[in-house]
Amino acid sequence: MFNFFTSNGSVGRLNYFYYMFLANVIAFISGIIAVKANIVLITTVLIIFNIFVGAKYLCITIQRLHDIGRSGHHYWLLFIPIYNLYLNILLLFKKGTDGPSEYSYNPHDLLDNSN
Repeated sequence: MFNFFTSNGSVGRLNYFYYMFLANVIAFISGIIAVKANIVLITTVLIIFNIFVGAKYLCITIQRLHDIGRSGHHYWLLFIPIYNLYLNILLLFKKGTDGPSEYSYNPHDLLDNSN
């Protein structure tokens, strides 16, 4: 929990999917609240909250890129219109590397209790 906004390490497909789903639901609901509530304070709080959700989205996407053996700099490829579809599908469905990659450790090693 102390490293909530870190891009070090890696994250598996399931955790990445859960966070993306949760982030999109939060953004959708907060968008509806911001449009319906015409109060500046509520809208400002929701904008600040969504900035934190966006920062975590950046970190977890970079961690997922590390899990599939790519550099975190590939995050910027998500801004290319057609290539971003390919990369998002890759992030959601490609199995992570077995063992540690050159960018991070393997998150599945933490669950291994064979010793």
